[in-house]
Amino acid sequence: MPDKIIVLQVELDELRRRKSDIDVARHERKAAAVNALVNSDVVAAVNANQPYQDVLLDVKRLIWNTL
Repeated sequence: MPDKIIVLQVELDELRRRKSDIDVARHERKAAAVNALVNSDVVAAVNANQPYQDVLLDVKRLIWNTL
């Protein structure tokens, strides 16, 4: 088991805006599955609706805090 799993959670509309080459039904399933994950000792959810630089900074902080 890994020490930490970082999950990038994003709303369906934002996901569709960023990546339109996947059909809507598949995006809905993926978003529902990922967004259903909750923070725990192992899972760290990051709000990926933020601008890229903010998401990157959040992920870097999670990694450094885990080390």
